[in-house]
Amino acid sequence: MSHDLTLYGVGTSRTMRAHWMLLELGLDYESLPIQSRSGETLTDEFRRLNPRHKIPVLKHGNFVLAESAAIVQYLSETFAHSTEMYVPRDAQARAEMNESCYFIMTELDAGSLYVVRRHEGLAAIYGEAPTAVASAKTYFLHNLEAMAPRIDRAPYLFGELLSAADILLTTCLDWAVVSGIALPKQAVDYQLRIARRPAYQAALKRNFPQNRG
Repeated sequence: MSHDLTLYGVGTSRTMRAHWMLLELGLDYESLPIQSRSGETLTDEFRRLNPRHKIPVLKHGNFVLAESAAIVQYLSETFAHSTEMYVPRDAQARAEMNESCYFIMTELDAGSLYVVRRHEGLAAIYGEAPTAVASAKTYFLHNLEAMAPRIDRAPYLFGELLSAADILLTTCLDWAVVSGIALPKQAVDYQLRIARRPAYQAALKRNFPQNRG
């Protein structure tokens, strides 16, 4: 069934989240493979969609949504079946999962990994800051310890079903590995377990087309 879905963006951990959720839910969608820092997000057409000129951006009919965490939560709440994905419906359960999602996005993503990205991978733009990078990597591992009780709840963070929080955390773990952060064994086991999901593998191919064999 067509739901008039279009996703803008490929090539980053954040766009990976949106592709993965769409594929996890079995949704047909148009993928427009624009990339960050390519000039494609600075066109007038794209800036009308997202004035912050960032990817990913999701269009669902006339509804436009940016920010990867918001996109994966919107898709799960709109399209997921309760037997296939964990989507809390009561306020307390939803707040509990949101707590994990916000923690992942602020402390692991923005507060740690993006610091590494800015001052290591994008040092030519933002400048080198080796002390900040080293501190950010240590801070990532420190905060990952706080997720240990949930990571140990095999197979997923909230029990027997995948959730938006799993997608956010797994993409952060993938990003951490690429950034040279040595993950603890429990995180590696969790990451490898989830990476076996067919939708994850399909999303890798869709989101990182340059890596196709």
